[in-house]
This record gives sequence, C-alpha cells and structure tokens, in this order.
Amino acid sequence: NPYAAKRLAGKYSLYVNKLEALQGSTVPRCYGIFDSSHDNTRVLQTSILLEYLGEPLSRWDWGF
Repeated sequence: NPYAAKRLAGKYSLYVNKLEALQGSTVPRCYGIFDSSHDNTRVLQTSILLEYLGEPLSRWDWGF
C-alpha cells in the first residue's frame, strides 16, 4: 500500500529529525527504514526498525 509506506516514511522522518535527541532515553532508538522486495519486482513491505524497550504501558498494573 503506497499510502501506508508514505505514512511510515513520515514517521521515520520524525524520529531522525525532531526526536533524535530523545532517542534511547524518552523514545526508542531508530535504526533505519527498510524496504523489502521479492525478485526485484516491487516493494512488498516497508518497516522501521526500533529499539525494544519492554512491555507496552497498557500491560502494566498501575494499581489505581
């Protein structure tokens, strides 16, 4: 989906421009954006590789 790939490219741009100083402390480190293809025909998937920082907040028991 070209629209989804464009949105992901925008998110990557945010990581490398506006959030660069916060990477590794407040936001995960961004290691790059990658396109995968099959037989050099067309892009099948675009992915951003981010640092793993643990479980999502929604899984925490906040005890409220």
